[in-house]
Amino acid sequence: MADFIKTPRLVLKRFPALSWAERFADSYGWPVVSEIGAEVSLAIRKEVMWQVGPGLAFYYTESSLADECCVGLMARDDTSAQRKHVELLAHFDTWTFDELLFAVDNACEAIELARAILRAGLGAPVRFEERFFVRIKQAAENPEPVVREMALWAMVYPGWSQFRPVLKQVVEQDPVEAIREQAEEILIAFDAQGVPEE
Repeated sequence: MADFIKTPRLVLKRFPALSWAERFADSYGWPVVSEIGAEVSLAIRKEVMWQVGPGLAFYYTESSLADECCVGLMARDDTSAQRKHVELLAHFDTWTFDELLFAVDNACEAIELARAILRAGLGAPVRFEERFFVRIKQAAENPEPVVREMALWAMVYPGWSQFRPVLKQVVEQDPVEAIREQAEEILIAFDAQGVPEE
């Protein structure tokens, strides 16, 4: 399914939720077409995919970095997924974009902000959106190392090319060696995934 595109990920308010996703897929008789465990990618622990129909698949993903999960669709084009996407919104209890950003803006402690930033990255739109970018970029400059680290991982999920200059700045300037190395690893992953230069 390399030629498929992912529609917006819907971050679920419960974790784990694989059994919930399985029941949803089973209710329609969708067969499992892919199930991958640990080390799916830099930031994904588990991913299961069901065939909805020609050119359309439903997936469930768990973060390897936090107790967060999401569901979404893969389709050959956006229009074929719109109706099913609305159905997912009605069936699953998910974080809205506004709720994701509100959690970032109102986090009181570093660990809370780190968690909110990671969740925002997981639930960020597929296409670039300034309000998510600004908050993740600011987190990458936060004085707390845990926040900066999670900001880098938050960039992995949407994989926007606009993050490349931010990652390069981290490689050059972050005072923590492990974080500099992490940013460099993500840039290498972006190269492998074909994320274009900004």
